[in-house]
Formats: sequence, C-alpha cells, structure tokens
Amino acid sequence: MEKRSKRRRNSEEIQDLGLDLDEEIIDEEDEAEEDLEVEIEEVEEDSIDSDFREMPKVRIDADTGNNGHKHLSSQKGSNQNLKWVLVCILCIVLGVVIYGGYKVFFSGNEEDKTSEINNQKDDTTVVENQDTEGPSFIGFLDRVVINLNAVDVDYSKYYLAIDNDQQMQVTVTGDVNLAAEGEYPITVSATDQAGNTTTQNAVVQVISEDTMVAIPLELTPMIDGSIPMAPDTKQRVDANVILYYYGEVSQEIQNEIARLGLDVSGYHLDTYWHPNDLNVGY
Repeated sequence: MEKRSKRRRNSEEIQDLGLDLDEEIIDEEDEAEEDLEVEIEEVEEDSIDSDFREMPKVRIDADTGNNGHKHLSSQKGSNQNLKWVLVCILCIVLGVVIYGGYKVFFSGNEEDKTSEINNQKDDTTVVENQDTEGPSFIGFLDRVVINLNAVDVDYSKYYLAIDNDQQMQVTVTGDVNLAAEGEYPITVSATDQAGNTTTQNAVVQVISEDTMVAIPLELTPMIDGSIPMAPDTKQRVDANVILYYYGEVSQEIQNEIARLGLDVSGYHLDTYWHPNDLNVGY
C-alpha cells in the first residue's frame, strides 16, 4: 500500500515536473517570439524613419496650393546657390577679360612706342650709312692765277666745298713755286663727316706784273674777294703806278655764301688787295 502510494506520489511529482518544464519551454518560446516581433517592429520603424529622412522636405505654397503645384524648398535653395555661383564665375571671367585687355592694350602701346623709337633709330642709322656722297665744290676753279712772289697764299681759300649745308675743310696738295713763273698742277679735295671724299684736279699759274699787263691776265680772287700779292706789287697798285687786272668771285659762290650765312671775313689780310679798297662790296 505504502509502496503504491509512494509510486503514485512519485508519478504525480514527475507529471508536475513535466508540466512545469513544458510551461517554461512555452514561456521561453513566447518570450522569443515577442522579442523577435519587437526587433522586426524596430527594424521597420528605423527603415520608415530612414525613408522619411531621405525624402526632401516639401512646402506647399499658399499662392499655388489651390492649383496643386508644389515647390521644393531645397531645389529653390539649390537654384539660388547656383545663381550666385554663376554670378561669381561671370564676375571672375569679366575681371580676367578686362585685366587681360588692359595689359594687351598698354603693352601693345608700349611695344608700338618702343618699336617706333627703334625704327626711328634704325632709320637714322640707315640714313647715316646711306651717306655715300662726298662734298660738292661750288664754282670750282680749274685754273688759279697768282702774282709772282705773292705772300700769305692759302690755296684752300680759293675753293668752297659744301656738304649737308655745311662748309667743309678743303685740302690742296701739289708743289707750287711762287718765285718762278709757270703752271703747277694741284689736287683739291674735301672730306665730309661720313668719311666721303671728293677730289678734283686744277692748275696754279704764277705770273709777273709784265705778263699780267702784256696779255692782259686777271689775277684770281679767293672766295672772299681778296687777292694775295707781293708786297712791292701791292704798294704800286695802291699808288696807281701800275694797271692792275683782277677777276671777281663767281656769282654761284657769292649766292651760296649768302644762303648759308658763311663767315669768310677772316680770309682778308693786310698783304691782300681786296675790292673793298675801291669801295666795292661783295
């Protein structure tokens, strides 16, 4: 009896224990299901929140709401920003263009001025280099007649050489014996500042008083009109003891001296006879 009772009690305890285990398992399964449902709901809420966050915010304009038109404030802000960006880019481009134009214009002017100055210098150099012509002799004398034993004779003063409206120095070479009658060849030359030289040949004829009167033959004046003489000859001429023949300076030489305003007054010496002594001016 007692054994049966004991077995029955044991059997009931086992059944109770089994029921408790079943209930615990069921409770755990219910809790797991509830946890899973909560997690699913949280995931769905997060997904919905994310979708809503990604969607652009919209605003219904009161003026156009009745027509059903919607304006996206984000798009409007984006357009505003785009406009400002375009304006800034345009300003930068204009600034670059204006500055570039300024530089090109003024640098072009400077280059033109520099080029013009260089061209002027080149032209001047070319002109200087192109000066290949020597001086010109005005009223050149092929023959010069001089009194025997004349003093203070300067053969260069019988000739006038001009280059670029300036009087050039004249050089005369040759052996002339003023103490003996005769004809003596000479070479007359003049050189300009560019180094160009003009050379011509002439003859100096030395004559006595008798030859001058017998032929008669005129003595040649220098370009200022004065005539070199021997001292005793000049005394006889001044005293009107002898007849004296003299030539005149060519009109071509006189015109050139007047045109250029040349000073040839230094040619006249005390030993020279000059037409001014007879109150005849040149």
